[in-house]
Amino acid sequence: MKSTRILTIAALTAAGFAVLASAAMASGFSGNWPVTISHSKGSNGAFCLKLIDDGSAGFPHSGPATINTGVNGQTLSGQFQFINHVIIVAIDDTGLTQNAGSTYSSRPINGNPGEGAFATIYNGLEIDEGEIVYGVKGGC
Repeated sequence: MKSTRILTIAALTAAGFAVLASAAMASGFSGNWPVTISHSKGSNGAFCLKLIDDGSAGFPHSGPATINTGVNGQTLSGQFQFINHVIIVAIDDTGLTQNAGSTYSSRPINGNPGEGAFATIYNGLEIDEGEIVYGVKGGC
């Protein structure tokens, strides 16, 4: 009887943690995320990335993305996807040249995008890359 009660309590505790973990993920990545680029040739700085996690880009956690890294603080648009435990943000930059854009990728830790890599591509060639670090959600 005592061991059955202990097993029941353990099972309920584990189920509670599973519900908490899924609830945290269910809130998704929607919001404003500060992102800092460093060790790049020409894109170093702090920017604000806005993600809308509505599942519209093909994966359950995906959707529109904007960032203020354009010329004179211009806001650029793209999309993000959470694939195989990696966030990939692709931003179009058609104002500079055709087929131009940037990518931001990272592996989230505790629901925060964390640290990752950045690359800018113009006409099919990578011309800039660097490290990225995300700040706390809502920090910009």
